[in-house]
Amino acid sequence: LPQAVESGMGRRYTGWNAPPSKRQITTLSVCLGDVFLFFFILAPLLHGAARWGFLLSFAFVMAVTFTAGILAISIDPVDPMVEAFELDIEPPENHEDEEVAYCRHCKHSVQLDSKHCWDCNKCVANFDHHCPWLNTCIGTRNYGPFYVAIWGLLVMLGLILAVAAFLLEQILNTEAGHGIQSDYGFAKWHLITILILTIFVNGVFALLDMTLVV
Repeated sequence: LPQAVESGMGRRYTGWNAPPSKRQITTLSVCLGDVFLFFFILAPLLHGAARWGFLLSFAFVMAVTFTAGILAISIDPVDPMVEAFELDIEPPENHEDEEVAYCRHCKHSVQLDSKHCWDCNKCVANFDHHCPWLNTCIGTRNYGPFYVAIWGLLVMLGLILAVAAFLLEQILNTEAGHGIQSDYGFAKWHLITILILTIFVNGVFALLDMTLVV
C-alpha cells in the first residue's frame, strides 16, 4: 500500500511516522527557512516601531501556527471503533438504531462517516482528506488544529510578503534605499535578489494555502 507504515497493523499512526512525504519535508523546510529569513534578514532591515511591530506579530503568529501544526500531525484521527479494537478496550457506545459500516481492510466495524485512507492504511473518523503537506489524514480529531494551522500559515506568509515587498520598494527607490543597510554586508543587488526570491517562493505557497482555507 502506498506510504503505509509497516508496523503494528501496518498503518500510519501520526504524521511523524516514516516515511515522510516529499511535500511534508518541503513544508517543514519552507517554514523553518522563513523563520530564519524573517528574524535574521528581513526584520533587521526595518527600523523603529515597524521592526518591533512586525517582529512581535510574526512571533505570535509563528507560535500559534507551529503549535497547531504539530498538534494536527501528532493526533491520530483513526476511527474510534478501530482504535478500541486495537487497544482491546470497549468501543464507544452507539445508539441502538445507529448504523455502522464494515471495513474489509481494517477488518472491523467503523462509523458511517469514516473512510479508509490508502496512504495511511486506516479508517479515519469523519474523513476530510489526506494532507500530504503534513503527512497525515484530517478528520474529526485533528480538524481543529489543522484549520488553525492553515490560517496561521497564511497570515505568516502574508507578513513575510508584506515586509519583503515594502523593503524591495524602499531599496528600488534610490533615495529611500540609502537608509536600508544589511548587518551582513549584502550589496544592494544581493538584497534585491533575496527579496524577489522571498516574494516568489512565499507567494506560491500562499496561493497553495489559500486553496485550503477558501
